[in-house]
Amino acid sequence: LINETRLRITVSGHGIRARSPWRGDLAISWNDVKSVDFSKATQWFSIRDKQAHTIRVHVYLTGVSTFVDLMARHLPHDIYSSALRNYEQFLRRTL
Repeated sequence: LINETRLRITVSGHGIRARSPWRGDLAISWNDVKSVDFSKATQWFSIRDKQAHTIRVHVYLTGVSTFVDLMARHLPHDIYSSALRNYEQFLRRTL
């Protein structure tokens, strides 16, 4: 996933990694994810780990559906269910 600010998000079966010239490299394994939120106002997912690090995934990044699929596959439902519900509501309003 790449956006115009030179942010690169990589998702895999191991977790999520963000790389940017400003914040450097940050990786969060699925096992370390504490919470996932989705903001309709900012239109991004916020993935927080147990050390309070945050990676944000904007809905207009190419491949966001891959992130959503892997999140649902690798995280307990209670960690992401509210975020997924808010994201689905957002999609219904914008389509």
